Amino acid sequence: MKEKRTNVRWMFALAFFFIGVIAYMDRANISYIAKQMMDDLGMTKPQFGLLASFFSLGYALMQVPSGMLAEKFGPRKMITIALVWWSAFTILTGMIKNHGLIYLVRFLFG
Repeated sequence: MKEKRTNVRWMFALAFFFIGVIAYMDRANISYIAKQMMDDLGMTKPQFGLLASFFSLGYALMQVPSGMLAEKFGPRKMITIALVWWSAFTILTGMIKNHGLIYLVRFLFG
């Protein structure tokens, strides 16, 4: 019996495309608020520059463990967990009151 192809895969592809666009915009947005964020948190330019480094370090260090977790739990659970994690750390970023904690949040965000 021949199975009928559905358009579900295109809906998933479109959803993942939009998630990727939003994730990129989220990473880039911090540079648009640099001046206000530095003033608010009492940061210097080099300290603000460390934010990208901490994000990238967290991102790089979690590549292999994330892949292992995805194999163990499956893509559906991992994507859900990643979106919840991303949302939580987006909210936390706005609640930070000092630059020491923002480094931790950006590292975990990555």
